[in-house]
Amino acid sequence: MIKIQYSKLRAAALILLLLPTFVFIVTWLKLGFAFLGAQLLAIALFFVLKIKDDRELEFKISTLVILAVGVAVWVYLAGQGGFFSQKGDHFYRNVIFRDLVNYDWPVRYHNEADESLVYYIGYWLVPALFGKIFTAMAGFNAGWLAARIVLFIWSFLFIYASILLVCFKLGSGKRKAMFVVLVVFVFFSGMDVLGIRNTDITNHIEWWSFNMQFSSMTTQLFWVFNQAVPAWLATALTLNEKDERAYALIGLGLLSTSPLPLVGLAVYMLYKAVIEFNSYAKKKEFAKFIKRVATIPNILAVVTILPVYSLYYRNNVASEGSFKFIGDHITTDPKVAIPAYIAFLLVEFAFLLILLINKKNKNDAIYAFAFLAFAPLARIGTEFDFCMRASIPALFIIMVMLIEYFYDVLENKEKRVHLQSLCLVVVFFLVGAVTPMVEISNNVRRYVETEGESAKQLDVLETLMDSTFEGRINFVCVDSANTFFYKYIAKADT
Repeated sequence: MIKIQYSKLRAAALILLLLPTFVFIVTWLKLGFAFLGAQLLAIALFFVLKIKDDRELEFKISTLVILAVGVAVWVYLAGQGGFFSQKGDHFYRNVIFRDLVNYDWPVRYHNEADESLVYYIGYWLVPALFGKIFTAMAGFNAGWLAARIVLFIWSFLFIYASILLVCFKLGSGKRKAMFVVLVVFVFFSGMDVLGIRNTDITNHIEWWSFNMQFSSMTTQLFWVFNQAVPAWLATALTLNEKDERAYALIGLGLLSTSPLPLVGLAVYMLYKAVIEFNSYAKKKEFAKFIKRVATIPNILAVVTILPVYSLYYRNNVASEGSFKFIGDHITTDPKVAIPAYIAFLLVEFAFLLILLINKKNKNDAIYAFAFLAFAPLARIGTEFDFCMRASIPALFIIMVMLIEYFYDVLENKEKRVHLQSLCLVVVFFLVGAVTPMVEISNNVRRYVETEGESAKQLDVLETLMDSTFEGRINFVCVDSANTFFYKYIAKADT
């Protein structure tokens, strides 16, 4: 048996979450800003790690090994590192990753438009740093392989830590608990198969309801791992926090990787803080509440991370689109849009959430329902990413509620469970599991049919500046020399 102390797991998770921000500050900013930012971030982390939490769980070594194998297989099947079939979005992610290995930091392209890389690149920074080291020693091929291997390990560590954190939320290190967590993690999804309007279920099936989509956990890992995986870790940390003393540091730790999921998590944090405020207000202990919120870690996170990334992201050309909350992007015909919207909510989460809600999780269920009802109606610019990505924390919370439900049934803790309700929950889960099974089977089928070539098919561009690549406008800023960030904050051009 191995005892895992929550304080040590929490420290490891916080380091994983904040390391991309730390690397960005140290390697992209001018020396003075880099030194100051790194110091303030280190101080914030130091004070967070001083917060005591004496929880610990016992795990069998074999249980941790089984979990490691399960996570590694899932990460491998997702195409992490380019060792197995990859989804279409990897076409963009691979070339961004390559540029981070190949170019000096900050990445500037020295072309006529004076373009520079401006994107949520945080997830790749640590693997790319290893790639740079090996490139310097043995050439790009060795560096690229090293970067890909480290990316695989990086994803593994994030997911492994997230699952252990969910086990702490569950309060159990038993093998059956680990089994429930891992299985639900991989197969949790909305019931997309009920909504598909054609007979082909061998490909991506989540675009069944016009421009609305809530992605399954497997879909998130397979398509948008760089945004989703850090958001899982941050949400799992937040669910285990006893108060708001580290909320800003945890949340803003997502700015480097997951700005849209951060919106969903920030709303959850604010909602929890309001509930907490009300309890203090009843006792007229306003000063005590302020003391719990206005902590050194929270303040330092706000003054360090927020301004740096605000100045960085504002240069991205694609970020100039305005935020809209109208819902006409679903379809312009309200007679179609309203029924489609209601059906989408019911099929994706509402039926299941109604069965899972109880006194213990009522507040989390209210947040999840409200935010997921709002998300499909919102849009940023011309894209539909808000619905898909800002929803990640709320979907994660529902997934944890489902894990708790199944585990309570297995442990006979759910004394009042009705057989009919249990059967419905199982049916909803199994129907939803079709979506991740489609994603996984599609990758396996393509790998077999192409005799392994599908692992390389989306790693074809040497750089974003490739003349055949027309989509780079989403990942760059132009006229870099005249932007505030590159003129005053970023390291000088070399």
